[in-house]
Amino acid sequence: MVKGLDTSNHPVERTSWYAAVDFCTKLSEKEQLNTCYMQSGQTVTLLNGNGYRLPTEAEWEYSCRAGATTKYSTGDDDTGLTQAAWIGRNSGGRTHPVGALKANSFGIHDMHGNVWEWVQDWWAETYYQQFQEKPAIDPQGPVSGDMRVVRGGDRNPDNRPFFSRASLRYACGPTVDNFTSGFRVTLTVDAVKAAIAEPAKKKSTASKASKSVRKGQGATADQ
Repeated sequence: MVKGLDTSNHPVERTSWYAAVDFCTKLSEKEQLNTCYMQSGQTVTLLNGNGYRLPTEAEWEYSCRAGATTKYSTGDDDTGLTQAAWIGRNSGGRTHPVGALKANSFGIHDMHGNVWEWVQDWWAETYYQQFQEKPAIDPQGPVSGDMRVVRGGDRNPDNRPFFSRASLRYACGPTVDNFTSGFRVTLTVDAVKAAIAEPAKKKSTASKASKSVRKGQGATADQ
């Protein structure tokens, strides 16, 4: 919350990992998609659904880098980061509307800064060391743990650009819901294609129905 400002388009904050998962489930149900989580208290089981879920850590970093191999999607220069991220040096210590700054090469905004983002994975500090000699394809993270991962950095005045590096990872307890923690959701490619196709399908159905009505009206008039 920012007193005196309309924050309806600001990123959500003060969100625990469990609350983020619950949001994904409810949004999936609202859009009649198969949910990706089964939750009972603090026990969460990942399902093979086509609905909304948190991105894996690997998916998050891939989306953040958008093909870049530099510290940030904007390059290695810390000063250039403020073109794409709300961090300590330009945020004024508060969140800002999503999409107000430069998008990365994938067209995605705010992957750096504004709020830390929960991802799906359990935390294990040395998990990625196993891939130094043999790179992984879409790693899913550890199978269990006590902490979850947050990525991206935030707008905290004390946070230097270092905290928003594309490679930086932090552990956080899944019940933590402080003022810097938020999330973004992901959806499978097939579900996105279906969502895009649905309006066209409805338009086609409506057009056929309209033609049918006109034909029916014509037949009545002839009689």
